[in-house]
Amino acid sequence: MISFESIIVIGQGKVAKECARIARDKFDNVKLLDINEISNLDEYFNSLKGHLIISANNTYIFKPR
Repeated sequence: MISFESIIVIGQGKVAKECARIARDKFDNVKLLDINEISNLDEYFNSLKGHLIISANNTYIFKPR
C-alpha cells in the first residue's frame, strides 16, 4: 500500500465533508481544507510533496507547474 504524508480533501459543502469522513474511516491523516483560508493556492499546492489530494465539489482549477 502507498503511504502518504497526509490526505487532503479540498472542497466545500456536503460532498467534501462526506469524502473526508469516508477517508477518515480508512486513514488517520486526513485533512479537510477550506481553500478560502489560503492566500496563494498555486504556491500552496506546488509546495506539497507526498500528499494525496482529493478534489470534491471544489472551485479551484489546478494549474500545470
